[in-house]
Amino acid sequence: MAQPRHTDAIRIVLKGMTGPVKVRGKDFNGGMPAQENLTDQQITDVLNYSRNSWDNKLGDITVAEVARVRAELKDRKLPFTAKDFAKPTPPKPAHSYNFSEGLQDTIGHAHATVSGSKQPAKSTADGLDFSANKGERCTSIKNDRYIDLPNNIISNAAKEGIIGELSIETRLQVSENRPWAWAWGFGSSDRGENKSSGGAKSDYIALIPMNAQNKKLRLCARSGGKEYYFDAKTILEPGKTHHVVATFTRNNMALYLNGKLVGKHPLPEKLDLTRFKNINNWLGRSMFNDPVFDGIYQNLNIYPVALNAETIKERAK
Repeated sequence: MAQPRHTDAIRIVLKGMTGPVKVRGKDFNGGMPAQENLTDQQITDVLNYSRNSWDNKLGDITVAEVARVRAELKDRKLPFTAKDFAKPTPPKPAHSYNFSEGLQDTIGHAHATVSGSKQPAKSTADGLDFSANKGERCTSIKNDRYIDLPNNIISNAAKEGIIGELSIETRLQVSENRPWAWAWGFGSSDRGENKSSGGAKSDYIALIPMNAQNKKLRLCARSGGKEYYFDAKTILEPGKTHHVVATFTRNNMALYLNGKLVGKHPLPEKLDLTRFKNINNWLGRSMFNDPVFDGIYQNLNIYPVALNAETIKERAK
């Protein structure tokens, strides 16, 4: 079987499973009867116990998720077989934005807005063009622009597919690399919503096209007062469109640039993407008093799973 989503466990409990199945290289041929008589709360309790016992750290399923899957399967009569899970469909985003066409979330309802200057954003065939930004400081933005996404967009996505997993995919172009300008950041600052007062005591994840320490591309994550990060070998080269994907699991983060792995690094132990406060979800603005990003955002996709290297390579073409 392929790596299951947490919703697959709900499906099996509700409708049962029969026939041969291979689990971690071992063959089994038995059956599990359907347990539709259990309440949503009972199914939630049983699954969460198994998902978080015996060294498992797979996160919690919610009662609402069980109720949703039960409703989806109300007309199904037969139990599942291994074939139902053997060939998972290609990962689909939880949220998707094509900025050349506007700010609408074409999959969910988490539509974006442009903040900063009162002048309308310039949308071109290449995307939302912020190349006129002058690098104003994030605590005093008057004429520059950035993209604002709804609260909790990241934590909700991290609970939707494989719990605790996430991928952020974007195509963007840097006009001018300004030290510490963030291409995107999700989380909170120390003073809360819509404040760029610093984030030393807060939780966030961020992509920085050029850090000021060694002038290279950086992916970072902070929680519990600790920031973990790693750098690419170069900056995000200006004037070119780049395909950038950051993936997150419960314990690790990875960065891919134009289809190639840049690196991997553990996440801070206290960072839980399903529960962290993400009320400042920005493309172009930092949690700190850094310059505003200037460049072009072509698109953005947020996936509720950690995309694998093969999928990312294919999508980078």
